[in-house]
Amino acid sequence: MSGASPEAIAFHYDVGNAFYRLWLDPTLTYSAAMWAASDREGDLFEAQQRKLRYALVESGADSARRVLDVGCGWGSLLLATAEAGAEHAFGLTLSRAQVAHVQSLDDRRIGVAYGDFREYTPRESYDALCSIGAIEHFARRDSSKAERLAVYREFFAWCHGVLRPGARMYLQFCGHGSADRDQFSAFFQHDVFPESDMPRLWEICYALEPWFEVRCVRNDRADYVRTLNAWRRNLRHNREAAERLTSETTVARYLKHLGLSAIAMRLGTTVLYRVSLRRLDRD
Repeated sequence: MSGASPEAIAFHYDVGNAFYRLWLDPTLTYSAAMWAASDREGDLFEAQQRKLRYALVESGADSARRVLDVGCGWGSLLLATAEAGAEHAFGLTLSRAQVAHVQSLDDRRIGVAYGDFREYTPRESYDALCSIGAIEHFARRDSSKAERLAVYREFFAWCHGVLRPGARMYLQFCGHGSADRDQFSAFFQHDVFPESDMPRLWEICYALEPWFEVRCVRNDRADYVRTLNAWRRNLRHNREAAERLTSETTVARYLKHLGLSAIAMRLGTTVLYRVSLRRLDRD
């Protein structure tokens, strides 16, 4: 059993780029930021830039020639990579709206393709790889343990295959924390991220073991609480404009999603992991 279908991805991410511009930061970065204690309520852009810099350093993309971003979103990491000096920064996504946005950046250093990671075979190895907020869509709630581990192992084997020897990888994802899967709200399964389910940390560590070593793991769920609250404030402030672009029902659904997600992160029933990896070069 595979993870989320293209239709399920489109349900959430293809609501409209103009809609997301109303409440994300100017780079359209739709993942947890990295906040400093001195950051103020309105410092979302600065916190997202700090997260992007962290991802570049941990993956080695800050000094790489070729960088791959699996689940590239609207391309903020691709842009940061190109600005850091990469000659070629390439992203994969299953959102056609995101593909259109990245293409509209019209930067020769940046490329993007619509498709699953399994469908992409590079002509040359990459020097660094990032994947932020993508692996949550690789398995479904009703996937068996064996199916779930198999797809994660398939992903890391693929990552190993597209990276050069000695390369690094940065992985950021939301994971199940103190609650069991069957205790998680059905609202997220049906109304937010259909056909998707978050992994547990042990599943990721087990799946990557033959191909990568873990350099660092951080649980930064407090950062996601601040990020979700910032997004929710922005959306509430721009609610009328958002409703004109979508509908009252859609905006209410997103406000509920952001609010409940912040509560789950604060309680620890879900967590935010930042994982730094290095490719193992043994046979």
